[in-house]
Amino acid sequence: MNITLRLDPEIEKGLLARAQQRGLTLDAYLKDLVKKEAALAATTRRNGKERAQAFIGWAKGHRPTKPFLDEAISRATLYPDSQSMAILVDTNILLRSVQPDHPANATVVSALATLIEREEPLVVAIQNIAEFWNVATPTTAWDSRSRKLETSSSSWKNSSTFFTKIRIPMPPGRTC
Repeated sequence: MNITLRLDPEIEKGLLARAQQRGLTLDAYLKDLVKKEAALAATTRRNGKERAQAFIGWAKGHRPTKPFLDEAISRATLYPDSQSMAILVDTNILLRSVQPDHPANATVVSALATLIEREEPLVVAIQNIAEFWNVATPTTAWDSRSRKLETSSSSWKNSSTFFTKIRIPMPPGRTC
């Protein structure tokens, strides 16, 4: 299909400059722009199942590689000059570590234990503590419809003593 565009001289000049920066002719650059725009429009029309299938196709499209050894992806290997880089322990990690019945509990506890054993510096931000507290403790709120205080229970029993039972082991000489 052939299309004729009538562009203002300033727009043509700008497009020509971008094409030259990429080592393309103006015609090739415009075809590339149209192709990208058409591809973008096509992906936005996909439903969730189609996008999931496209993702699976993308993931399977990579060449096979050997699994990385733990040493190859250790923090010391990746960041040899910054041994003091701390690891932020997210709220979900905190929560899952103290919920023995949660499916992720064993994985989270094992990962934290490994980091502690390696003496990696772990950090818990104040926001994470606040989020943890909000999830782990009952809340009281005014219900304007019933015109009384409503209390929601926490997912853990005895939440008033919950925080006194949490102990995060730290290596000797390390503090939070």
